[in-house]
Amino acid sequence: YHHIYPNDHLRLTFPPVPAFIIALIIYCSTGLCLLPIEYGLAIMGALLFGYTCYDVTHYYLHHGNLFLVLTKHLRTHHLYHHYRNDQYNFGISMWIFDTLFNTTDPVLLQQRKKKLE
Repeated sequence: YHHIYPNDHLRLTFPPVPAFIIALIIYCSTGLCLLPIEYGLAIMGALLFGYTCYDVTHYYLHHGNLFLVLTKHLRTHHLYHHYRNDQYNFGISMWIFDTLFNTTDPVLLQQRKKKLE
């Protein structure tokens, strides 16, 4: 629903039940790899921390008061994904991944090049 209503503050996070199921699958799969419990807990902690950072950044880009140049750049990059072309710009909190995987919208790239000229 988030892509249908990108400004709805109740539709920004991943639903808790599917998130719990995915987390449980990841946790159990680390146990099936015969990793010590400490490694499984460390992997789950890192994944939960990373997802929380991603989710907070995503919420902030939609509803926060942006004052840093980087966050303004991220917001432009992300909102371009919502309002111009949802087939590009998947990197919400890390636009560098769009550069690495060549998923930045070519039109947006041209606009940025013109600004630099």
